[in-house]
Amino acid sequence: MQTTALELPLDEISGPLRAEEALVIELLIRAHVPEWDDEIDYTSIRRLSAESIDDPLKHRYADNVWRGRSSDAATEYMLFLEYCDQPERHMALQTTVNSGLAVQELFRHDKELERGDRDLAVACVVVYDGDRPWNDPKHMRDLFRHSDPGSFRVIWSRPKKAPPPTPLDLPQMLLGLAGVSTVDEMRDELRVLGRVVRDCEDEEFDRRLTGDVKGFLRSKGMFSEALDEATTMQALATAFERSVVEIK
Repeated sequence: MQTTALELPLDEISGPLRAEEALVIELLIRAHVPEWDDEIDYTSIRRLSAESIDDPLKHRYADNVWRGRSSDAATEYMLFLEYCDQPERHMALQTTVNSGLAVQELFRHDKELERGDRDLAVACVVVYDGDRPWNDPKHMRDLFRHSDPGSFRVIWSRPKKAPPPTPLDLPQMLLGLAGVSTVDEMRDELRVLGRVVRDCEDEEFDRRLTGDVKGFLRSKGMFSEALDEATTMQALATAFERSVVEIK
């Protein structure tokens, strides 16, 4: 299949690789990233020019990144090389951060990749010339044994028809207040929040939280003097409901 030269959205490429460099990169991929071998168009591989990388990032990966494309142009590949002469316990973190910054920069310039219109495959290879075996973690999941920093969890705002909330839902409800944009919606949220905080049966917590929510309402421009005297969430919810017209 005839392919055109890879056009880097970072605006600048170094041009075709020298024959010997191209062969070394091809053999490196075949030996150490074999899952790419049947898909990648080796003639499309280019070294990312350091001139196309923002200054704060150059020291992190300049001259150590190659980029190519699959034969059907549906997938982009980025290969990162790191060099070290002794095992490093946090190398998995370093490669993750460095490649993540480079990918973030790539997305900034290539909106098709950012939107997922084309796939992006990333691999990091550490070139090691030390004397002792490498026994340090090679995956982030092994470096952080009790967590997965490469993932995140979603707290979704409670749907309208959700079951009545309990104190376990309190963090979700409080975080969800940031997305409330109208006074009427805030009135409904505070009404439910007041009942949940009451069910916690902790007067000191209720008092402190009420003060925090007052500050939050001020920042949202949804505060009136009538709310000043409220010392519990239920009292605040009641005062807010009575002041809706004034706040609007």
